Amino acid sequence: MTDGSADVYGFSSAATRALPAAEAGPPIRRLALLEPLLFAEEDPDHHMATDAQRRVDADVAAAQRWFSTEIVGIPAEILVQTPPPSAEDLSNACTIVHGLTFLPGMPATRFATVEAPTLLMASDHTVPEILQWAAEIEGAKPAAVRQVLPGPWHGVDDATLTAAMSSYLLN
Repeated sequence: MTDGSADVYGFSSAATRALPAAEAGPPIRRLALLEPLLFAEEDPDHHMATDAQRRVDADVAAAQRWFSTEIVGIPAEILVQTPPPSAEDLSNACTIVHGLTFLPGMPATRFATVEAPTLLMASDHTVPEILQWAAEIEGAKPAAVRQVLPGPWHGVDDATLTAAMSSYLLN
């Protein structure tokens, strides 16, 4: 953009990370967030991150399964239908620890001062918590609009996502 601002897209915990980034005040024109995760409870001593690091150190694949089911909320019956994590996925396990360092203490009300207009997207087949978090952010944040899109658990197909984001960001 010629004015130096940017549109920002984030999915899952990256969507959550986009909110404090916008809160910090960089020139973000609009946010498009797919299924941001919220963790209202604080963890000032970083017990969750410490537990995640212990799990990653012991067994990276098991740590990813734990994070997926216990933290993100992927139902076990969905997780068993997904392909096993690739070597690249396993090499990125440090993101679990990073996510659990910053995610706790992020209730929707924290983002009431974020001025960037925000599209909050969620799949119609995601878990109820994610739909609730999107509704909470919409209720707390000015200039936020929520859109439920057809899709599988915790995601939408590329064509649906592209259409929703294009409609929002290009108008």
